[in-house]
Amino acid sequence: MKQTHRSAWWRSVAVLGLFLLIAAGCSSDSDEGESGEPSPTTEVAAADPAGVVKVGYDIREQAGGGWYFDPTKAKSTVHDGFYYMLYGRLLRQTLDGEFVPDLAESTTIVDGSTIEITLREGLTFSDGTPFDAAAVKAGLERNLAEADRGVMTEGFYGLTGVEVTGDTTLTLTIADGKAAGWHDSYLAGVQTTITKPGQTDFSDPIGAGPFTVTSYQPDSGVTYAKSDSYWDAESITLGGIEIVQVPSDQPASSSAALQAGQVDLALTDATQLSALTGAVELFTQGDPNQTQGMQMCKADGPLSDARVRKAINMGIDREGLGEAVFAGTAAPQTQLWPEGHRFNNPDVNDVLAYDPEAAKQLLADAGYADGFDIDLYVVAGVNGTESAEVIDSQLAAIGVSTNIIVPANYVTEFLNPPRPGMGLFPGNAAGRAKLNQFSGSALANVCSYQNAELDTLVAELATVSDSSDEAVEIWHQIEEIVVNDAANGFILFRSRLAGYNTDHLGAVALWPQGTVTVPDPRGTWVIAGS
Repeated sequence: MKQTHRSAWWRSVAVLGLFLLIAAGCSSDSDEGESGEPSPTTEVAAADPAGVVKVGYDIREQAGGGWYFDPTKAKSTVHDGFYYMLYGRLLRQTLDGEFVPDLAESTTIVDGSTIEITLREGLTFSDGTPFDAAAVKAGLERNLAEADRGVMTEGFYGLTGVEVTGDTTLTLTIADGKAAGWHDSYLAGVQTTITKPGQTDFSDPIGAGPFTVTSYQPDSGVTYAKSDSYWDAESITLGGIEIVQVPSDQPASSSAALQAGQVDLALTDATQLSALTGAVELFTQGDPNQTQGMQMCKADGPLSDARVRKAINMGIDREGLGEAVFAGTAAPQTQLWPEGHRFNNPDVNDVLAYDPEAAKQLLADAGYADGFDIDLYVVAGVNGTESAEVIDSQLAAIGVSTNIIVPANYVTEFLNPPRPGMGLFPGNAAGRAKLNQFSGSALANVCSYQNAELDTLVAELATVSDSSDEAVEIWHQIEEIVVNDAANGFILFRSRLAGYNTDHLGAVALWPQGTVTVPDPRGTWVIAGS
């Protein structure tokens, strides 16, 4: 596999294809178009502006909390990318974590309690209805009133007021001086998705995004067509997206669909690399938000002792796991951010590093010299079951025996209501959302872990911008706490892996938020005549 490296692993993008190598999330010397999106470095085929990419994707009700066109009904944010396709966003986040204007022309953090938003002139929903300040107010208030707080996260409800100040301008009031953090956490997120005011029947959803939905068959497929009414339609390099149902927990099905030409792009994992042959090749994208981690119920039992949690972390050979299961496409994780990232705290990089002898001593100090048994719930797919088997073997060497459980629904069988034990899952929380597993009332915070010092820092982080020096210092303090307390199992930073058909696709870029494979409509294109 060919790798293109920038400043660190997490900034690398490798596209193995006949046509081009693109750099996504590049450093400042990258070749970027006007939209700020990565551009091809080599182009030997013309793009078809009407081209449709077929994506193998899981839209079953039991996968990812179900498929809904109404964002207030979402049971998770896993389908974030396809919400964007339909509804657009006020801001759009890039792979680097930067925010670029989308439906909003500009946003301004006036003070600790105030955000001003100016929309672009002349915006409309796909049916011609004005997308104006009044529509944004109605959409935000609807989300506050109707959405699931566990999905939207508690911080979103810090929005206490929305005032229309003109046809295209409005002012948001944020509680507790947290305007800067709210701005960075939610204006580019699914929480601020704006639906058409008054729409209650979402069988024919109406949005202001780059695509419209033209057909939908539950548990089978969805067809999106490019919307000419979208303000930035010229930058959209796809004429349409066709979702073909492929189960995410059966990676061999993705490979078979790719080889049969039923799909052009699909999620894959390391077990399928040998199956990506002929015109089907591998796309990899390093991402500091894609992880493999272990959620721990710290309420009682062995996991209530930080020494035990440290021992479990120190009993995992991350390098060996990455090679054995992920074919070297993953990097060890021992804190929230990878080495090279501005939020990484170098002082704690080795606190939870692999050290089986130290792990055994910690278990003995905690009263578990003879070890113990514990349930390990596993999200199927994204190499979860293969990783669980390796982790089971590694932890057995320090005396911890895992009972591997692969539930049909990880959320309802482990997270809600919470069960004792650990959960191995493919994390995709971006930025501040990483902290939901340690603070607040989100489902990710298994068994409602609380640390008063950490909660204070999380609240303090909400008052500053991600681009500030203050944010760096606060993140470093947060990592001191969650690492030294071993608040969860830190395992791997994963690359996002997808198979794609090089006979049909001239370039691939993935939507930067979420675990699943959603094409970025500004960096993915279809070869003319293919």
